[in-house]
Amino acid sequence: MHSRKTHDQEHNKLPSDWLNELRELLNTTYREQCEKKNKSFLVQGHTFSNEVVLVISFLDERSLSSIPITLVLSADVDDKTKSDKLLEVLVEFVGIFFDQVFSKEDWDEYNSNWEMEIVKKYEIHYLISRENILLSMKADEILKE
Repeated sequence: MHSRKTHDQEHNKLPSDWLNELRELLNTTYREQCEKKNKSFLVQGHTFSNEVVLVISFLDERSLSSIPITLVLSADVDDKTKSDKLLEVLVEFVGIFFDQVFSKEDWDEYNSNWEMEIVKKYEIHYLISRENILLSMKADEILKE
């Protein structure tokens, strides 16, 4: 699920309280853009033994025909990784990205290939897609049945 790497084990979800706080922060910070475009943010995140993945989607949850902007972030982790610091860097990356998106009226810079940026000594891998993660989440639920 959105991972840059191949894993043999199941992922662990990031704490729902943290994900909800991030979603609320994004919806509050970008309230004007949310209202103007009739969209909101959906946030997902999970970890593996060697990777953390954060997925942020700006979408209209009521309209499947609306094209979302989905940012998928991935970073390597190990026993030495300071997880709180890494999560802060990921959130900072999300803010920088959506500031750029909203600074252009007709933003259309999707990139479905993994790219990498170094932010505060962390290698942050990212891709930008039109994926509706709400649909992906529902499909995952159905497949688990």
